Amino acid sequence: MASGRPDLLLWKTGPNRGNGMKLLAIIIGCVLIFWSASVHEQIQTPELRKAEKRTSHSVLKQKVLYSRPEVLPEHPGNCDPFPIPTSSIGPTIVRDLVDFDDEYQLTVWRYPCDEEYSWVIFTVDPKGQSEPFVCIQIILAQDATIADDYKLTQDPVVEDGSFCADVTVKRSFAVSIWSFAEVFIDLQQEFQIAWDLFGGDEQITMFAYAPEEYGIGGPPRLNNQVAVNGLFYDPSESGHGFDLNVFSAGTVVYYYGHTSSGERLWLISDLYGGQIQFGEAVQLDMFEIIEGTFFDPISDPSVWGSMTLTFEDCDNGTAELNGADGSNSMTFVRLAGLEGEDCQHLFTMNESQAD
Repeated sequence: MASGRPDLLLWKTGPNRGNGMKLLAIIIGCVLIFWSASVHEQIQTPELRKAEKRTSHSVLKQKVLYSRPEVLPEHPGNCDPFPIPTSSIGPTIVRDLVDFDDEYQLTVWRYPCDEEYSWVIFTVDPKGQSEPFVCIQIILAQDATIADDYKLTQDPVVEDGSFCADVTVKRSFAVSIWSFAEVFIDLQQEFQIAWDLFGGDEQITMFAYAPEEYGIGGPPRLNNQVAVNGLFYDPSESGHGFDLNVFSAGTVVYYYGHTSSGERLWLISDLYGGQIQFGEAVQLDMFEIIEGTFFDPISDPSVWGSMTLTFEDCDNGTAELNGADGSNSMTFVRLAGLEGEDCQHLFTMNESQAD
């Protein structure tokens, strides 16, 4: 006579034996699956993780990579951002991303061309991490339109032409839409970016292009105060002029001319701590030193009057002098400046390069 629990005995020998065996097989299978995943996670090397990451982005191999293209269909010819800059200008969107165990910083921004066009730039910065492995795969969306048919231009050239690579230094990629694409996304308007990461997407809303943010569509904007430094004079009255000096602490102007009686007149301004901007008048108090000798110089400046400067651009403007010797005006041009310094906005620089 059998002993023990009747229900257990029935499971072993009775009509439910088949169901019990199936249940046992399912339990064992689940245990093996979890064990296998755990072991895989423990032995997975960085090389294996990169291989899996590259495989998960295999769709990228179907896209065409252009480096230094001859034709940019949807951008004017004076807007070839090569080398693609890695320092952003204007508004930016910054994200700290983690893909597998790789960490890096993504900056999305616009490179202005003219009043209608801009480039959308992705800048990837390892931020001191050990060569993060970055794969760029994105989906673009605008209203009800979704597109993954885009052109990603990178510079310098990557030999294997892959979008997946170790990033050792900060680098940038320019995004545009093929002129023959079946689905069109207007990158000059607001649109959405889904940046594919292992385990999910990073959702980014790219702001619409606003040329006024970059000093385009109006008077040029001064973006480098130091570059204004230089000597200026009036060609129609070349006997006088001024030396403008911009320092970290502020701006000082030295004026060289003559008094109303023909004596030599040297003036120095007070320290101007504000910003110089095109089309905006800057008024400076002017001083002169009238005492002292060569062997006994005396630094005791006396108030002479004022000088009002208005720059039209980097090299031209007007000046008004009012003081002890009367009033005078000058329409000045640049005589000399600092080599290698560009002071006008990037758009103006592009125009000069196009010429």
